[in-house]
Amino acid sequence: MTQDRAPMDRRERLALTLGAAVADRQPWTRFLRLCCDLVGLSYANLIFRRGPSRSVDAEFSAGGTVTPAMKQRYRSQFAMVDPVHYFAMEPGRVYRLPELLRTGRASDHPYYQGFLAPAGIGHMLSARIVEEEGETAWLSWCRDAGRADFQDEDVALFRSLLPHVAVALRSFVLIDRQRVQAAIARHVSTRFDMAAVALTASGKIVGVGPLAASLLTRNGGVTISQDGYLRVGDAAGQRRLSDAIALVLASGHSRALLVDLAGERIEMLLVPFGAQEGYGAARPDLVLYLRREREASGAGSDVRQSLGAMFGLTPVEADIALGLAAGRTMTAVAGDLHLSEHTVRSYSKAIYAKLGVKRQVDLVRMLLLSVAQLA
Repeated sequence: MTQDRAPMDRRERLALTLGAAVADRQPWTRFLRLCCDLVGLSYANLIFRRGPSRSVDAEFSAGGTVTPAMKQRYRSQFAMVDPVHYFAMEPGRVYRLPELLRTGRASDHPYYQGFLAPAGIGHMLSARIVEEEGETAWLSWCRDAGRADFQDEDVALFRSLLPHVAVALRSFVLIDRQRVQAAIARHVSTRFDMAAVALTASGKIVGVGPLAASLLTRNGGVTISQDGYLRVGDAAGQRRLSDAIALVLASGHSRALLVDLAGERIEMLLVPFGAQEGYGAARPDLVLYLRREREASGAGSDVRQSLGAMFGLTPVEADIALGLAAGRTMTAVAGDLHLSEHTVRSYSKAIYAKLGVKRQVDLVRMLLLSVAQLA
């Protein structure tokens, strides 16, 4: 007969929660809430600081004693007089409140009286955790003065969790790094109007960015089927896509397509996914880049200002340069800007001189490849 598994103890429950909590939409919060529930805390937090400054770079917390108003009070009044030497704390060592304040009786310290006590913090356990690449965080458990101080078993539990927090911190750093890289990629994708869809060899979508999602939603010719496959136009368009995918995977080389769907021209580029990232069903076989035909007047004011600052162009010169770079004729640019064609030609000579080019094709190449397009 199989015996039922014994109920998990506090340490096991908290350690298991850590693994999932770092990937939550509000990371660490689930773990910190469970700490409050299982250990009888009034407040728990995990704080990140950048460099030797006492200022808080990021904080995740649970419990209601330290309100947003108190946190603002800390930043405005107490951050610079906080007596705790955070970066001098020995990693992995558990500190009680009197040791952090370097006093025999915490309640006698001015910082305790001015901030901690009003914030509902009467007792504290704190530790500095450093992951292998140097990211540092501080975990703290707090109880208000009306509750009993932490006992030896609480300290032992806190200490036993620190190695698990260090492992979770490593995962959090990697996940956070990927979030930052994804945000950069989304910015570049949006600025260049370039969408990306990750596909398997059968055309099933395993990843789609926000810009691609918008394009696929509003464009009647390129869509996502109910079972998650990319659909391009009619049966002939679908065969064309399937043939292109097969050719790319067989040759290992990229292939470009230009299709006219639902009255809109869509540029497509199929690229083999050569990176080693991703496993199982999450790993694509290729990436499809989609780009709508850009309108001549698509540049924003930030791009104009950046071009002006980079090349010394006046606002009018920047507008003319962008119009020419979009393939507009001198006559069309003059009409767009309500100028005479003679005036536009005069400005264009100054533009060519400032950019060091002699032909419109060189102007187009320089402006389209300029980092100012990311502004």
